[in-house]
Amino acid sequence: MVSKYSKAVRITVSLAALLCLSALLVYVAIYNTHHSGMPAVKDGVLDLTGWDMEKDGPVALDGEWEFYWQEFLQEKDLGRPEIQAEKLLVNVPGTWDKYQNGAESFPGFGYATYRIKVIPGDNRLDGLKIMPALTASSLIVNGKEYALSGTPGTDAMTSIPARAPALVRIDDNGGVLDIIIHVSNFTEAHGGLYEGIKIGSYGQLQSEDRLSFARDAFILGCLFVIAIYFFCIFLMRRNSKESLYFSIGCVTIALKLLFSENYFMLRLFPDFPYTLAVFLFFISLYWGVFMFSVFINSFYPEEGSKKLVRVHFILAAAFTVFSLVTPFRVFTAITPAYDWINLSVLAYIVFVISKAAYKGLFGARTIVIGVLFMALAVAHDILKGSNIINSPFEALTSIGSVVLIILLAVVQAARLANDHRQLQIALDKVLSSETAFLQAQIKPHFLYNTINAIIASCHTDAAKAADMLLDLSDYLRYMFDFDSEEKLVPLEREIEAVNAYLSLEKARFAGSLEYSIEMEDDENILIPPMLIQPLVENAVRHGLRKVEREGRLTIKGEKTEGFYTITVEDNGAGIAEDDLEKILRGEKKEGTGTGLKNVRKRLGHFYGTDVEITSIPGTETKISVKVKTG
Repeated sequence: MVSKYSKAVRITVSLAALLCLSALLVYVAIYNTHHSGMPAVKDGVLDLTGWDMEKDGPVALDGEWEFYWQEFLQEKDLGRPEIQAEKLLVNVPGTWDKYQNGAESFPGFGYATYRIKVIPGDNRLDGLKIMPALTASSLIVNGKEYALSGTPGTDAMTSIPARAPALVRIDDNGGVLDIIIHVSNFTEAHGGLYEGIKIGSYGQLQSEDRLSFARDAFILGCLFVIAIYFFCIFLMRRNSKESLYFSIGCVTIALKLLFSENYFMLRLFPDFPYTLAVFLFFISLYWGVFMFSVFINSFYPEEGSKKLVRVHFILAAAFTVFSLVTPFRVFTAITPAYDWINLSVLAYIVFVISKAAYKGLFGARTIVIGVLFMALAVAHDILKGSNIINSPFEALTSIGSVVLIILLAVVQAARLANDHRQLQIALDKVLSSETAFLQAQIKPHFLYNTINAIIASCHTDAAKAADMLLDLSDYLRYMFDFDSEEKLVPLEREIEAVNAYLSLEKARFAGSLEYSIEMEDDENILIPPMLIQPLVENAVRHGLRKVEREGRLTIKGEKTEGFYTITVEDNGAGIAEDDLEKILRGEKKEGTGTGLKNVRKRLGHFYGTDVEITSIPGTETKISVKVKTG
């Protein structure tokens, strides 16, 4: 059964997620209503007349750009009639292999010039945010070069690929801006301006950029903290494989964020190797969704399908190997097909979670909220990328992923906590059963011999017989009166029972046993029941009775640094070194009985301590236990 606390946490988190989701949708709807007239590039011109940059914000340079294939042109070249005759209008963002040149498409390899003119109106335009092109680019404004991503060239020898986003301050002359971008690609299967470019005031763009960078840092921090947390859980509980899958899934999502969208890693380390950055991005593409499908499958095994997970594993492994052994131009050509595989796996995950939610399984309805959040985030990015809606947000897929991951983490943590509680309850029952078992271990021959000794004393020493009856009464009262499920009892109470037991043993073996009990400040000390008595009984039965000399037994108690230490010492037969090592290793030694084993188990459970045993064979044995005083 799930605890009320876990259920309350999941309900609270689910409601918070729904509230955030509702607020997001309302905000986007309001923003879309007020920004439906955002200008777009038409016929190679963006006219910002009538657009208030300070009020309405920066503008994306999306739309119809001038395009000149296999040419690197400057502003002075573009006025020539023969160059104008080669002009095409193409949609940006997009890759040029999707553009049509008559009846044919452009190849993936090549180089080209993109150009637009921006009419500023009354706006101050001194900032541009440009994302990496495929796969090398140069930004030129009014004849001045402002940014490079790699080195654009006319062939594979002169073109150097890179992925370097840039936020640049440009000269604002108050007039028309002529923006030219040279792009070359001789590395990947697709080339061109496949990500958006923004123009506006440098201050606004810088604020947006810092906000998105801080957002990514926060998201990455969440992902890595969650990944480390669940990996540590796996290390402590190796049977919790879903924790390992979840941890790896978080790392793969983090990899995707590091090398895409705002290119967090490449902004921190501009010289990061291009090939490694691309490969790590595709690794995250292959394995991210897969790891979460494995996690969901292990979380709800009865609702999932191991066969489908195996098929997905084979596909992910095959694409990974293919990416390692083939050139970039080959594997980047077929990798987009993997998006459809991921979509099918996402559909499988939604099916499994929906099935689990319908059955009312643990955490499934909370996860459904996360899946809904993720789906709407993806829908937002698709609609914005298709210019169907305007939105103040950049890509939300990463945020949707984190929301889903956090909800998954809450469910997984709640499940682990519930498992721990159930284990604790089961362990308490086991300990209670063992205490009850110890109660039942009163040896029949001990009672028989004690009663016989009392009967014999009735004829010779009535006072002694009366004392023995009182001691036996005290002993049996303690052994039978406490509840076996009572976790802790006063130390004084157990010492009274021990004193009664030793008094009886001394009376039975007159002249062969002496004992002393010296307990220092034992008020308000609580211990598990039957903790000291088994140790004393072992000392008498297996130590003192095996020697001919007078037996001496001492019980001492003293406070030591947050613990109360109780020591039972006897001058009996002692324990051989080999036998002592077996006892300390937890191996059962014939004659030691179950008492010591149960004492050690309960010490570890309640206090995290163990017995300390020292012994000199034939001379003495000392055994100490520590219980916490707080």
